[in-house]
Amino acid sequence: MKKKQEIYLKRELKSLRQQLADRRYALKHAKRLKEKEKRRWQNNKEALRKKNKKYHKKHRRAIWLRHMKNRHRFDSIEKYFLMFKQQKNRCAVCGERFKKTPHVDHDHTCCPPSRSCNDCRRGLLCNDCNLGLGRFKDSIETLKNAIRYLKRYK
Repeated sequence: MKKKQEIYLKRELKSLRQQLADRRYALKHAKRLKEKEKRRWQNNKEALRKKNKKYHKKHRRAIWLRHMKNRHRFDSIEKYFLMFKQQKNRCAVCGERFKKTPHVDHDHTCCPPSRSCNDCRRGLLCNDCNLGLGRFKDSIETLKNAIRYLKRYK
């Protein structure tokens, strides 16, 4: 058993070394590689679009799972589905049933704008509520002013 573990660890180490070497190369030659990729895109735009569309259609779930893991830092996708179940497939603000994939709401002062973590994740929102809170910059005072404004004209 130890022999198998050694072989596995050696392969992993070799793989990590290769990844590190590739990363160093990419950093060292970033400008040249970017120009090369830009030329490749310009020369094969339609074929690459078609290929990307086919890939995304085939791997839709895997792409979504990677997005949830990378952007919203869910250690396991079960945590996302638990939030979904706890909210009974409804938006945390307006209570409407989700028609499309819900947005993960989070405190923007905790993490960079395009990320979230366990500490700042608040709930799942529909697109309208997510945009609304975003436009009000999560300001309770501004939201209170908006409520007073709406009541004045009711």
